[in-house]
Amino acid sequence: MVNRHGDLYTRLYDFDISGADKVFFRYSYEDQPGLREAADMLSERIDVGTAAISLPAPDWLRQPKVPGEITDRISIHKTGVGSDARELRVEGASGGRTGYWTKQLTADKWTFVATDVPLSGERLANTADDRSVDPSVPTSPYSYAGRSPAGWTATVGSFDVASSRTPLRLDFGNGVGLDLILHTVDALRQTPQPAGITGQARHFDGTIEVPPDALNSNAAQHGPIRDFLTGALGGRRFTDTGVDVTDRDLRIDGLGVTLARTP
Repeated sequence: MVNRHGDLYTRLYDFDISGADKVFFRYSYEDQPGLREAADMLSERIDVGTAAISLPAPDWLRQPKVPGEITDRISIHKTGVGSDARELRVEGASGGRTGYWTKQLTADKWTFVATDVPLSGERLANTADDRSVDPSVPTSPYSYAGRSPAGWTATVGSFDVASSRTPLRLDFGNGVGLDLILHTVDALRQTPQPAGITGQARHFDGTIEVPPDALNSNAAQHGPIRDFLTGALGGRRFTDTGVDVTDRDLRIDGLGVTLARTP
């Protein structure tokens, strides 16, 4: 992926790696030290003595800036065995000649290959500074908040389908709060689903993560936090839960709470 300023990002991602294919694969957010890699797909699915696919899926990786003129024509070429065996190419120019810039996926520097073929892509500004974070682009408008039957309130800010990691804030009153992470992966479905967040509920396979610092200091936490961690989450760092989202509300099944859309 490249933006109009020439910032280039790559990501190792597909349906299976994302965590969505629970019919054929096991997934885990937990550390899996000492577990061997499964010999085949069937063993991986049924043998809990083998390592599951680790989640969350790898995030976007920023690539070095191309040191010259480029266009929006980019391509990735397989060069061997393994996910890192990939060559990146970006159409561009250097020293008055046209061609393409190239590097291996994990390499630090680009080299130019001249072809003298006229450029066909849209020329990009390719600024020297990092412009990947554009403050003019608004954040997701889907924020939610609500009160649980237990009395605490939960807030989810700027939920975005494209982001698998969302902050989840719990407030217990009197200034006592707990910051968690809500992981979401698009669940398997058998009926059409509109793009994005709409009036039709979009179901996610969710996982609530307790940051290690909060979990390791549980005994020293305020009473409401301690009770929540040991009661609602069973003292676990990761707790699976269904999550359903519409443009009106967001429900976290494992916590028994439905949050309403906020302005």
